[in-house]
Amino acid sequence: MWRSLAKELCLLCSVTAKYSLIDEKNESQDSSPSPIHDIQPSSRFSRVGHGAWEVLERITFDDGLDGFRKTPSELRRIFEEKGADAVFVFQLRNPIHNGHALLMRDTREKLLKKYRNPMLLLHPLGGWTKNDDVPLSVRMRQHEAVIAEGVLDPSWTVLSIFPSPMLYAGPTEVQWHAR
Repeated sequence: MWRSLAKELCLLCSVTAKYSLIDEKNESQDSSPSPIHDIQPSSRFSRVGHGAWEVLERITFDDGLDGFRKTPSELRRIFEEKGADAVFVFQLRNPIHNGHALLMRDTREKLLKKYRNPMLLLHPLGGWTKNDDVPLSVRMRQHEAVIAEGVLDPSWTVLSIFPSPMLYAGPTEVQWHAR
């Protein structure tokens, strides 16, 4: 049994863990423990844990954005309360520009032909990004303004941070985030 007293981790667990690093180009697999910083964007990292996990408390960042960090259960409840019969997701690491907004509105219009109340989950990446990327706090203020000004309708848009880092791995990363 291992207990972390660090607020950052907030887990009580009894786990046997196996780390895998799979090189997508060579399709080789190394099952030895691999720290995350060794992972290149062309590789896929997976962690398999067996055993009981207990979350002791919610992880917070105290950066003024914790209210935007929704769990899957919280998001599911929000969409149920709003009567969503379809949810489409737009994930991005940059501020929204007109092309993004047009794509999201057009997607909803197309979904309205088949569904009664399709809703958008605007899911900006909230983990590590490159130093020259727009900071998360700035992006979130811009996303809020886009919604408040009606560029994206607040009645069918939910803004929630996706806590993943951006590893800049292209289509491979998109598939990883969709898991």
